[in-house]
Amino acid sequence: MEAYRKYNLTNVRKAITLYDELNEDKNASKWMSGKDLNGGLIGGISAVYYLIDTELGAGDKSYGLTVYLQNYLKNSTPKSLMEDTAGVSQSVLIARRIVGKCNALIENGILKKRNGEPLKQPIGEDVLVKAGLGDPSKVKEIAVEVDEEES
Repeated sequence: MEAYRKYNLTNVRKAITLYDELNEDKNASKWMSGKDLNGGLIGGISAVYYLIDTELGAGDKSYGLTVYLQNYLKNSTPKSLMEDTAGVSQSVLIARRIVGKCNALIENGILKKRNGEPLKQPIGEDVLVKAGLGDPSKVKEIAVEVDEEES
């Protein structure tokens, strides 16, 4: 329900579909657990789709991140994506981890634009912040600074 409220139903459906596909994909053995879907991971993937829809649009970074989700996310385990992410910021932390892995492929010239040229610019912090996916530890630091200034 939290993912639905934060990232809208369309993105939650996309996340569940991708998660189901990974669970059924014989080439994604790290995902074939036979367990129920994890809500936190659905939230994180929903947040990534939200980022694509709200901030990346139809550009090259959107294309690269979509290719990452479809072709490379299966190389990570659900456990590795969720490790140390419990709490109210779990979906944000998981989404940031996914984007970080995508950025690593961009920086190494693996992910390409639609025209086949390498993507040159990773998805930046400013874009993540605009989508509500800013670093939770820095958001807390800013809130503390504001509180201290008001005291």
